[in-house]
Amino acid sequence: PPPPPPPPPPIFFLQAQDGIPAAQESRGLGDVYKRQVWEYMDFGTRLNISDILNQFPEVEEAADVVPINVRQVSSSGIIPDDWVALSKTIQEVDQSRDDIDGIVITHGTATLEETAYFINLTAKTKIPIVMIGAQRPSSGFATDAGSNLLSAIRAAGSKEAAGLGVMVLLNEEIQAAREVTKTSTLRLETFQTPDLGMLGYADPDGKIAIYRRPSRPHTIDTVFDTNYISELPRVDIVPSYAGADGTAIEAFISAGAKAIVVSTLAPGLPA
Repeated sequence: PPPPPPPPPPIFFLQAQDGIPAAQESRGLGDVYKRQVWEYMDFGTRLNISDILNQFPEVEEAADVVPINVRQVSSSGIIPDDWVALSKTIQEVDQSRDDIDGIVITHGTATLEETAYFINLTAKTKIPIVMIGAQRPSSGFATDAGSNLLSAIRAAGSKEAAGLGVMVLLNEEIQAAREVTKTSTLRLETFQTPDLGMLGYADPDGKIAIYRRPSRPHTIDTVFDTNYISELPRVDIVPSYAGADGTAIEAFISAGAKAIVVSTLAPGLPA
């Protein structure tokens, strides 16, 4: 007889923020409950990991999923302390077992790219990390939540993901955390890498196709380490625009800013 198939890869599933929420159902005519066609993520009901796995049982056929609830907050409410806590949780997971093939993290899409960037620089692990969200709530019409989750589980556990660091995966497109940005409030293809392009695809047949690899240092190869950090210094951002003065800078200094980043006008001149 043919040998039995190999066991599914162990994947740790972390819920950092409200990455896959469920929109509340609304009453229609005649007290008939209807699925909402759309509701922005920050205003829906938030699911915990057990709810998510129960709603999409297919993902547990693709991997041995180990759920971890980190916290459930709106992505628009993320603060740097949350990044430090998530980075440390990832390192605790990395040190807890030596047979982990991948880590998947759910996150609201509003600040997903910022969290992904930070984790890509600070997570001291070789384990591939895939961050996901959903443009449409899991109870909504034509939701992308289940597809994104299954694609992320498959990608995180694949041999192709080795060495890629932190990735962002929505709409079956795999992007590098350092380079990706959100481009649209509503479109499913909102996360894009305008200058360099995506890393590859997570196809619905389970194939993970990678066409390029990041060349910049990430995860274990960076100089950043959160092991000895309890909080990050306050750094504020000041935009330049016609008519801008020093009011914002003075306010940030008074609020305790340790540094200020000035978003200047081209070619690097403040207003």
